[in-house]
Amino acid sequence: MKTLTVMTASIVTGAALMLPGTARAVDLGAFLAEVEDAGRFETPARADLRIHVKEKGSERHYDGVLAHRGTDVYIELREPALSALIRTGNGGAETVHQTFGKGTDHPVRGRAHDMMGTTTLIADDFRSFRAGALRTPQIASETKQALLVSGAPADASPYVLLVYLLDREKHLPTRVQYYERTLSNLVRMRRDTDVVRVAGMWRPGRTEIEDYRTGTVTTIERRWTVEPELPPDLFDQTTLGTRSLLGPP
Repeated sequence: MKTLTVMTASIVTGAALMLPGTARAVDLGAFLAEVEDAGRFETPARADLRIHVKEKGSERHYDGVLAHRGTDVYIELREPALSALIRTGNGGAETVHQTFGKGTDHPVRGRAHDMMGTTTLIADDFRSFRAGALRTPQIASETKQALLVSGAPADASPYVLLVYLLDREKHLPTRVQYYERTLSNLVRMRRDTDVVRVAGMWRPGRTEIEDYRTGTVTTIERRWTVEPELPPDLFDQTTLGTRSLLGPP
């Protein structure tokens, strides 16, 4: 585990804030809403995944696939075999459904920050940013290129603090830090890089996740394609796990 102290500015409640040395005021609420809007998939898209896991001197590799439509996300991993669905309902409330194998069990409801099966991944690693992800977001620091925004998770979570580094031009997170039990106990970090345009919006091509509790480093490589005709039932939790987007190994 890593210990890191996060220095936060005063709480931002929607009013514009000017920090010393900055060139312009920041309306944090408006900016977070812009980041959320940029994360929506108005045109459905698919990302074929290649996942690399380094843990305790060993390495393993497996495939996966993502499908995005609006704010909904379908996730399918080959090893372990699992399917997951993140649905966003009225008011921004989210539900995560998972099933293991190929439709042998009813989908299990979970949380965006729960581990997915026996992996070191969480559903939050695959979804776009939500403006309501933090209960009381506040700016920790800023530059002309990025904002560092911190806060407690708004939803039930094993973490007590999340810290997002948000690109001000591309309107997407490039780093997320996860703190457990105390505000100085950094246990997990995600970095999104190799950003590409997909249907006119910026998306990460590569994600690296370090879990300091297990010493595991997981790298997700995404190969994006626009898919306007994704099967509608792909985003239906009642049929989750009954179909597969993955091809042969």
